[in-house]
Amino acid sequence: MSRRMVLILAVTCAVAVGNIYFPQAIGPLVAAGLHVSPDSAAAVVTATQTGYTAGMVLLVPLGDRLPHRSFLVVLLALTGLALLAAGCAPALPALIAASTLVGLTTVGAQIVGPLAAGLVAADRQER
Repeated sequence: MSRRMVLILAVTCAVAVGNIYFPQAIGPLVAAGLHVSPDSAAAVVTATQTGYTAGMVLLVPLGDRLPHRSFLVVLLALTGLALLAAGCAPALPALIAASTLVGLTTVGAQIVGPLAAGLVAADRQER
């Protein structure tokens, strides 16, 4: 596997995992932007984490049955759409729903590992 491919897969993992933690950092901005209390805005973080848990239970096992590459592309596309929906959410309930979908589909990092293992040449797999 080339260094370029390793870099692409590493960035994919970093961005995917970042989606889970970014809402924690922007909680005060969400509260101010949507004119809700900080406690209410914290529900966005909870929704993202809940969706992520559901994705781990429901979607990651599909990685053993579906081709890794196409499954990863679908997950990343769905994550992008969910992030777009979150960015366009006009009110807190819509943002919470979109954040749940972001969490649900942000399990790409768990698919990248097996994908990378399958891309390594047989004589280099123990490295």
